[in-house]
Amino acid sequence: MRLRLAWTLAVAVALASGACSKDEKPPDVATIVGQLRDPKPEVRTAAVLQILSIGEPATAPLVELLRDPEPHVRASAAQTIWSLGVKAKAALPAMSQALKDSSKEVRLAAAMFLEALGAEAAPAVPVLIDALRDPEWDVRQHVIKTLGNIGPEASAAVPKLLEIGKDELMRGAANEAVTKIQAPR
Repeated sequence: MRLRLAWTLAVAVALASGACSKDEKPPDVATIVGQLRDPKPEVRTAAVLQILSIGEPATAPLVELLRDPEPHVRASAAQTIWSLGVKAKAALPAMSQALKDSSKEVRLAAAMFLEALGAEAAPAVPVLIDALRDPEWDVRQHVIKTLGNIGPEASAAVPKLLEIGKDELMRGAANEAVTKIQAPR
């Protein structure tokens, strides 16, 4: 664990100091994003750090990776998009569809990304309502929080949230979401 942390910090420092060079050419975003396919975790970690420093221009190539046949590649792409947050809001349609992915890790990252977008995730409400049936409780939990963060534009979800609120495990999150959705603005 310490070795991994030290390595990650070393990569971050190297990237930060390299970013200060005036003669350096701009990064090849497609190549860096493609490194998320690498089987070596240290290569993927370095790529994620670079992508986070690149920001929004990495969104389109990351969205392409969401179509990769390998679940771990799709998960890396979805988690990186989530890490970019609002800088990657152009990924909203793709991440909405990622809620239907066969990989739990992809669905979870998609739900967390949409949750972070808050009200900007309103176009995803129909898909979010469907995702309330996800077999994984943690995915459902983030979907519920997302609907609450969207607010009144998620009012179509209230009947389903009230139904889910009967489940002791989901009651708190569901009730909080309904309260946020129905709150006067």
